[in-house]
Amino acid sequence: MKTKSDKVYKGMVFAGCSFTWGQGLEYYSDLNDKKFVQADGWTGITRISHLEHIKNNRFAKKVSTHFNTLDVSRYHNGGCEDTSIQFVMNILNETGEKKVNEFQKDDFSYLIFQTSEPARNTFTYIDYKTNIEKHIPVKEFISDSNNPEYSDFYEYIEKNYSNNFELFYNHFLETTFNKIKELFRLCNIAGINCFILNWRDDYIPFIERNYMVDKLITIDYKNKNYKCIFDLMQHNLEELDISHDINLPANQDNHPTPLAHKIIAEAIIKKIEQYEQPTIHAV
Repeated sequence: MKTKSDKVYKGMVFAGCSFTWGQGLEYYSDLNDKKFVQADGWTGITRISHLEHIKNNRFAKKVSTHFNTLDVSRYHNGGCEDTSIQFVMNILNETGEKKVNEFQKDDFSYLIFQTSEPARNTFTYIDYKTNIEKHIPVKEFISDSNNPEYSDFYEYIEKNYSNNFELFYNHFLETTFNKIKELFRLCNIAGINCFILNWRDDYIPFIERNYMVDKLITIDYKNKNYKCIFDLMQHNLEELDISHDINLPANQDNHPTPLAHKIIAEAIIKKIEQYEQPTIHAV
């Protein structure tokens, strides 16, 4: 039987938000490159050498290095399920970002899909007055619900959900999760095995309801098991949250520390190795 050392692994796709991208790891770099670049999709300025430090120390690289293969992630920092799904679809269709175009879908055997804050996604609905399809950024609506610009969306919620926003939001979560589920189906057809790494626990009920618990990456740390990165970090802020670890102003950067990336990488590696291990049947 082949071991990790003699098995040849295809590449791995990592789709997610700033947690997957590695935001904040630049704080731990002592490189002195004087050139500055704008990291697209991110408001901060990062040194070129620091970007390389991020790429080489985030959990995606740790996992691919363990399996002696390549990893690809979105060039853009941040994102949501919608942008992650589009990124993976570009790989399946062999279109999109220049970096992705260097590869074909047959170059990959695993997808690690990191979910983000669900409200970052958009919701598509039909405006009753104009019969026009519209797309609303749910997070913006939640933070500015009194904006007259959203009056037609209020009507939509009133007519379809009896003006019950919680009922709407549960449907929104299910709709978003179904997009992920469909992406996994397409990936499986292409021979790409898929796993879910949750930032928060919003999708857990849908994972369980759709019999996809075997796709869920859980994280073991200090004799506890976590189903999402958020819970892992909240219970270990001092060492796993950047703002606490290096004494930044409160909540300036609540992304994972290098130790957190190591712990997450170990959880992904464990999941893949469990999947690869053949089932032993009693004779």
